[in-house]
Amino acid sequence: MVGTVQVEETEGRVYATTPYHKGFVEVIKNLGGRWDADSKRWHVDARDRDRLIRLLGRVFGYVEAGPGAGACTVRITLGEESGHLVAINALGRRLVHKRGRDERPQLGPGVVLVAGGFPATSGSMRYPTLGVRRAVLEVRDVPLAMAEALDVDDFAAVEIIPDEVDPLAALRRERDALLARVAEIDAALAA
Repeated sequence: MVGTVQVEETEGRVYATTPYHKGFVEVIKNLGGRWDADSKRWHVDARDRDRLIRLLGRVFGYVEAGPGAGACTVRITLGEESGHLVAINALGRRLVHKRGRDERPQLGPGVVLVAGGFPATSGSMRYPTLGVRRAVLEVRDVPLAMAEALDVDDFAAVEIIPDEVDPLAALRRERDALLARVAEIDAALAA
């Protein structure tokens, strides 16, 4: 999904695909991060993986989801404190941003506006703002671990809505992960 944070490790490097964030660019360079223009992602040495994950968590709210983590929808209520911002990033993606004073704010991928709205114009030509007084966004397909790690103090209200239709799906995933681990242990003991 475009705009989400993705982490991949290959050949001694850890690659991070992220939305643009000026503060992230400044700090990832301190980790020895380099921009790969071909793949349009940052990379650091694999030994700095934990530092990169913490950085992604601070900037984008990214949390690595373990096996069988499940997905959910997060309903976020934006209050007046969000009105002076030009963009809101959380849950590993850009939720909403505004390019110009007279332009309609753009919602990020997997984000829908379910209540409230944004004014037609807000801020100045040079410094546009979202101008939101109260709006409710739903962010879909969020790993449950990431949703639970969200700093709720950043928003007026946060509600986690599990996507599970089948209440036994989580148990089945956990069983499958455990059986896979038992098979790994059996193979190691046999060797």
